[in-house]
Amino acid sequence: MAIWMQIIGKRNLKSIEYEREYFSQILKDINSSFFSINQDENVWKLNEREGMEFFEYRFSEETTLDSIRITFNNSEFIDFSGSFEYFSTYYKFVDYENRKSTEEWRKIFKTIAKAYGITELYYFSEDFFPLEYIYDNESKAVELFNLLENGKESKELYNLNYDEYFVEQIIQ
Repeated sequence: MAIWMQIIGKRNLKSIEYEREYFSQILKDINSSFFSINQDENVWKLNEREGMEFFEYRFSEETTLDSIRITFNNSEFIDFSGSFEYFSTYYKFVDYENRKSTEEWRKIFKTIAKAYGITELYYFSEDFFPLEYIYDNESKAVELFNLLENGKESKELYNLNYDEYFVEQIIQ
């Protein structure tokens, strides 16, 4: 069974109309040799699936499971996600043995977060709190933030337990 790694950044919603344009500008500047991401503005595509709007960078045109996704249609947070192989088993992401890959993912997400003005990224497993509850209107973001405020915070990302979360400060 897949237990997804989930990464969010709190934010203040300005306007959904401006969000698309603003993210387009930020994503044009993302570059990572590890993932072979170049600065071609046509690489990141705006997509919509099941009522969720997100920017996506596909590593392969054959599947949507191998991509970077930035979902921004929630007024409380931005959701960062990656390839099915790596993110569907959260313990791969937090395993110290995989730190080279994890650090590359983090570098991309931190770059986006910093450009957007996000000051903290929250890392947690789907078992800690499934974001789909918010997307399916079964829960509200305030419940997630209450859990983060009162939950068990880990001092480091690696070896993060399913019932813990980790906060990464983004230096502006």
